[in-house]
Amino acid sequence: MDILGITIEKGKPIYLEGIGGRILGYLHSLRAVVGKKKFRCVIIFSREFTVSFSLLGRNNFFANFKITFDEKKKQVILG
Repeated sequence: MDILGITIEKGKPIYLEGIGGRILGYLHSLRAVVGKKKFRCVIIFSREFTVSFSLLGRNNFFANFKITFDEKKKQVILG
């Protein structure tokens, strides 16, 4: 299975560790476009990650925006 037109295993192998153990991931540097902003993001994909959501990192994604979390509306606003 390819994601975003890339083959996951062509990235740099990296192990991710946490309370639940260790999984193998693959690091990729991808170009991101949000509105008029263009930048590169370092993203790690893993076939072993069992949850159905993804997280955006602070260093590569959120650092490009002013972030507002509106808990009542369940919204994240990028400024």
